[in-house]
Amino acid sequence: MTILIPPWNMEESSRASSMGALEQGDLGNANTFINSRSYSMSEQRRCFRLAAQEQITRHHWILVHGVVETKHYRIPHAWLEDAAGRIVWDVEAETVMVKELYYSMGKVSVITRYKIDGTLEMMRGSDHYGPWHSAYTAYYDSLK
Repeated sequence: MTILIPPWNMEESSRASSMGALEQGDLGNANTFINSRSYSMSEQRRCFRLAAQEQITRHHWILVHGVVETKHYRIPHAWLEDAAGRIVWDVEAETVMVKELYYSMGKVSVITRYKIDGTLEMMRGSDHYGPWHSAYTAYYDSLK
């Protein structure tokens, strides 16, 4: 497993994916559901889409929405955690690391976790990949 530093704390990010060896999950109708919807690419931020899509493929991972601190801002973000709660996989940043380090470096706060059933329920109810909680959507509303 490659352990990388999240890009929001790096001057220059060199990224490498270490997720290729993960076993594939089979979720039956989940992929059909996602493919049948017409999600606008501009509907939300990319990390929410990527993390939700990976959870559908590898459904034993937990989808996490939270707020991370970049060099200049606090922003909503999405990533995955293993079921044991020890490993973080930041799909957008192609980063895998120990949860404590990720949370410390990103100054993570306002955390909401979704198992696959919860993710699918939220997606069906909203027709988008997230975020779904007002703690995160308020940030995007302020940009309009």
